[in-house]
Amino acid sequence: MKENFISELIEHIKTGSCVVFIGAGFTMPATPNWFELINSLADEVSGESQKRVQNFIEVISGSKNTTGILGYEMAAQLIRDKLADENEFNDVLKNKLVPKDKHLKKMQKRKSLLMQIPFAAVLTTNFDGIIKGNLPGPKAYEEVLRSAPRVWTSRHPGFSPDVNTIIRETPIIQLHGDVERSDSEGGTPVFTSQDYRHRLFSEGAYLTFLRSVMATRTVLFLGFSFSDPYINMVREEVLAQFQETSSGRNYVYAVLPDISDDMVDHMTNQEGLSVISYKSDNYHEEFDDILSELSSKTNPVSLAPELVKGKRILWLDPVPERNRTAAEVLGKDTLITLDSIEEARKYLRENGDATDLVISHWGHNQATDEKGNLAPAGSLLLKYVREENICAPVVIFASGDHYHENRKLALGLGAFEYTCTFQGLLAQIDTLFSETILM
Repeated sequence: MKENFISELIEHIKTGSCVVFIGAGFTMPATPNWFELINSLADEVSGESQKRVQNFIEVISGSKNTTGILGYEMAAQLIRDKLADENEFNDVLKNKLVPKDKHLKKMQKRKSLLMQIPFAAVLTTNFDGIIKGNLPGPKAYEEVLRSAPRVWTSRHPGFSPDVNTIIRETPIIQLHGDVERSDSEGGTPVFTSQDYRHRLFSEGAYLTFLRSVMATRTVLFLGFSFSDPYINMVREEVLAQFQETSSGRNYVYAVLPDISDDMVDHMTNQEGLSVISYKSDNYHEEFDDILSELSSKTNPVSLAPELVKGKRILWLDPVPERNRTAAEVLGKDTLITLDSIEEARKYLRENGDATDLVISHWGHNQATDEKGNLAPAGSLLLKYVREENICAPVVIFASGDHYHENRKLALGLGAFEYTCTFQGLLAQIDTLFSETILM
């Protein structure tokens, strides 16, 4: 079941529909979890207040039930009230959240793996500032909700820019603020139940945003314990609305430690939550292995050579240097690079049946037709392929100039696609050669 869930999740990521929620557990053990943080902050209050905080904690120490969580919430509110000066509280909080040197390297590697996975968006409830992003607000919400899902290759950060590459960063929102930007709008850390209620119910856009994301996107939870009643409330509301337990497919995933098979079955079938369980020993090493698998299996740079293995690809462009990045990724053994349309016609005349794909520049007015008139080289090659009944699909890889006009003409002449980015080219190769179409 675990392997099936990971495969499903990879498919969602590649189609551009997956949003990841990052909780406090993601940065552990480099930073304290919420319970450890409360215990640490208890030392910052004194006298009767400290006794009350300790009483809240000791009464429910080690408890996993709702009362236990409530006790910690009460302790958090008391600490916040006693450290009433906002600057004092933020300074104390910031000091408590400094990553431990012992685990800093591991945490940085984990963050690097996260950012290599082409999620549609990254949303975090952590306010430690380790995962930096936009603070919550209309513009940040719009960037996630209004932008059309982009193919996996256009969201992957692992490209060296070339003339045909457009890098689009994955939007990141720090939903619960940032202790390092507490003076900015939306930056005040959401630390207590009162803070939660204010953000959830007094800031109407926040609740609407959460509902919209969970209703329209595939969601992956990383580092969440699901003890947060507010996130659970929204998730369960959406679950009830769509009745996903009866749809045969879940759209909410969670990577959680040490969950039994029976509990996985229950959460999948009754809670609409596909759980990927792992063993938490050795500082959650298996969690990092799962992240690594998601990264490697959604990395177009890593996957492209496998997609074209054993294929023969003709690439026509008078300036091959423009395609250096693509050639390096696909592998020179796969490519036959030619710089003139005459050479391309000759090659296809002799090897058309053995050619799996033709990639061509558009080359506006860089070739002459049979009447001696200037014409786009790509259009003449498309006509030749059609006239000679060559079965190899043709992808036009060109600049973005006159994109819509040229694409319409190219598709009309039988092109498989017309793209102006390296990411778009890899997406078409994925569509052509993957066993499962993921577009």
